[in-house]
Amino acid sequence: MKSRKPYMLSAITMLLISLICSMAYGEVQSSANYSIRQCILTNAGGQSSSDNYTLSHILAQPSPITSSSSSGYRLYGGFRHASKVVTSEPDGDVAPLGNRDGIVNVGDALVALRFALLLETPTQEDVQHGDVAPLDAGGQPNPDGVITVGDALVILRKALGLITFEEFQLEGRILFGNKAITEYTSNNVNFWFTDETAGTSIDNAFTTYDNQTGTYGVSGLPNGPVSISLTIHETGEVATFPGNFRSWSTVDLSTLSENEASNYDLKMSKIIHLTKPFDNSGYASWTPPYPQHDSPLLFQWDPITGATRYDISIAKYGDSLNSFMEYVIQQSTTSTSIECTLTSSGDQNDYQFSVHAYNAGNDMVGYYMTTYNGGGYGANYKFKIK
Repeated sequence: MKSRKPYMLSAITMLLISLICSMAYGEVQSSANYSIRQCILTNAGGQSSSDNYTLSHILAQPSPITSSSSSGYRLYGGFRHASKVVTSEPDGDVAPLGNRDGIVNVGDALVALRFALLLETPTQEDVQHGDVAPLDAGGQPNPDGVITVGDALVILRKALGLITFEEFQLEGRILFGNKAITEYTSNNVNFWFTDETAGTSIDNAFTTYDNQTGTYGVSGLPNGPVSISLTIHETGEVATFPGNFRSWSTVDLSTLSENEASNYDLKMSKIIHLTKPFDNSGYASWTPPYPQHDSPLLFQWDPITGATRYDISIAKYGDSLNSFMEYVIQQSTTSTSIECTLTSSGDQNDYQFSVHAYNAGNDMVGYYMTTYNGGGYGANYKFKIK
């Protein structure tokens, strides 16, 4: 096991220097064991800094001093020294060796591994950059003072884009109803983000998800309005078939407080399985001709866990431009079926059916989706009445 003594000695030395430098040097200082009769520093200077260090204290005199002694001590001649306080972040950037380039890649993991195996000796700044393990609960470095194989593995994971050290912009739980989604599935969540200002997808967002607790974290988002799409593919050929979990929401990150952003729960719903007059576990056509049915028409679906009511709507649309005309039915039911009496849709129009499920807390826990031939999906079933 690699000894920590050099690092402990360095830390103790820095602490002693800091304590010595914090004394009021212009005065007489004494205790039972020593007495300083006059200032030993002249024109030592104040604090200064650069990109790589902060000079917080100086032990100095403007010129060399001569040796002096007493029965209790001997002071040898010396020169000015400064205490250098390194402010490097534990970011994993240790390569090229002795000439860091500001980028974390596989080369940094290899250099860290050489440090861990004692094939190279790291400098203090190497340790401050390369000591990134273990990670804390938020995925941030929690340095322990040494570079080990664990640090090399964490750096490799960062190089491969599997983790990041950025602070999460959003974190919280993923829920189904008012319970963690993990009570219903252990499958992983897929995340998609869109920059609503630019109207483009966000490809460099980084997410974490714990499929044991249902907690998530995300970074790399713009500080503005963002849409968040989640899916959990449980069953069927595609994730838009019934039985799978989905959600879509929008949040403006610039409006959230720190507490709101760190406790931002996301709620998912389950896709409802319609069994009559159409089974949405298969594909449908996006364009006319749509299926034709007689009136009255029975709609029936499988129950959703926790649902206490289902809100049904049927709207009339124009075929040519898919233009909304009017709602003909809007009602709620505790049943999993409803029979509707509808007039003929005619040659140029069609009807579109949708259903949403809610629990007792008014959380949406389910909604209908149709998957179309050739790709695409929608939240309604298109049909005609003879």
